[in-house]
Amino acid sequence: MAVAYTTYKSEAKIPFHYHFVCEHCGKDSGMLSAQVLGIADINISGKGRPSLDQQMELQTRAQASAKAALQAKINGAEKGRYGEGVSSKCPNCGKIQSWELRSGRWKPLINALQGLLAGFLIMIFASIFGKEAGSATVICMPIGLGIGLIFGLIQRTRAKIDSTKTTTRNKPEFIWPNIQA
Repeated sequence: MAVAYTTYKSEAKIPFHYHFVCEHCGKDSGMLSAQVLGIADINISGKGRPSLDQQMELQTRAQASAKAALQAKINGAEKGRYGEGVSSKCPNCGKIQSWELRSGRWKPLINALQGLLAGFLIMIFASIFGKEAGSATVICMPIGLGIGLIFGLIQRTRAKIDSTKTTTRNKPEFIWPNIQA
């Protein structure tokens, strides 16, 4: 006999702040905020609820996960990889900073996957409402993949062109929260 489980999740967020001086216009970005997220889950047999001890353990695990994510973010920033959540777009002039190029290599692939998903959804939607569309809807996925990849490469190329127009190279400055391990 199969046993059903109910999964309960807990999230913990740790915010941090950063700022940078724009390499293009020379203005300070002002204090910008970002955060790391820690997630933990627990399975309870049947449709039961977690006990108070289980809830405390779940929250403790989520906080530990967030602390580990923050430490990984700090280690990455020390190596010049700022990752997701840290925007290099200047709020004043809208240009991308050179330090985003190193951590933004994956963006064309993410855009391609988003295009693939959009093509898949269009294919499903078209097949529901039009049986005569038939095999023509199969082309939606490769077209979505291609369009997403092209948009990602255009964004990446635009960022490279923006960064080559200036010789100034500024790095972001982070204000990390003081978290005891």
